[in-house]
Amino acid sequence: MLFRSFGLVALLLLCFSAVASAEEISVSLDRIETNWEDAPWQTGGCARNLLFCLRFTNQTDKAVLGFTNGFRIYSPDGARWNHTRAAYTEAFDPDWFDLTFGFKYRGATGEVSDTVGSYGVVMISEGLPAGFDDVLMHVGIGPITGSSGGKTVCIDSTWYRPSGVWMWAPHGFPAWDGPHCCSIPVFPCADADDDGFEDDKDNCPQLANPDQADGNGNGIGDACENSHGCCTLSGDINLDGTAGDISDVVAMVAFLFRQGGIECGGNADVDGSEGPANIADLVFLTSYVFGSGPAPRSCR
Repeated sequence: MLFRSFGLVALLLLCFSAVASAEEISVSLDRIETNWEDAPWQTGGCARNLLFCLRFTNQTDKAVLGFTNGFRIYSPDGARWNHTRAAYTEAFDPDWFDLTFGFKYRGATGEVSDTVGSYGVVMISEGLPAGFDDVLMHVGIGPITGSSGGKTVCIDSTWYRPSGVWMWAPHGFPAWDGPHCCSIPVFPCADADDDGFEDDKDNCPQLANPDQADGNGNGIGDACENSHGCCTLSGDINLDGTAGDISDVVAMVAFLFRQGGIECGGNADVDGSEGPANIADLVFLTSYVFGSGPAPRSCR
């Protein structure tokens, strides 16, 4: 449905566009907030969010009856983030565009570049009023972790798929004052896994888990409990520095049967199956500790 609406917007704009001067209609960057605190995703104390605030200006004597604008957000030197989201500000009146309005994303993960298309078109309503000049749209990205501190993030105009054009109807093509780039602030922080959460507050400090998911609520992140990737010493279930003793068997039992937690899931993969801890690992570990079974497999 969104694809159809978006294609309809582009077709309608092309059908009844006239031309206004670039000085009369424009999109410009009003400001960049480098410590945006109202992001809709979880952000740790070692991460930052950026917000691009975009001003729409219509200094003609006619309302804008339809618009499509595309923006590309990218880093020329390898900064990374996990989310890109756009939103209209309080200056936007949903009643202006009664046929359709919204956003179209092509990539929104901070990998290479993200594209956000914004659009709106009237049926019988007013449209963007003549004389309008205000911040109408935000584009936010984040969380940006400490490893990207000092790197650069840019925003620029773009033509975007599937059929989006940079156009305001009936006026023509608005001016754009970009591209704009900013340097990400450097924020020293103890964050060994670079997920944005301080080590002493991270529920899985050995593995990056920016969502801090903890399905069983035991204070140990799912990434550590369920991942083979974290392995400091195979068989050292309780992380006391000794592999394969009775305390490790007790810790394994607590995890499997009593809602206990394992901070480093790979340590519990004692049979080398490269999967989450299970009863087979308990049997293997018990055989080693109390019998003549083989030693836990080395970390991989």
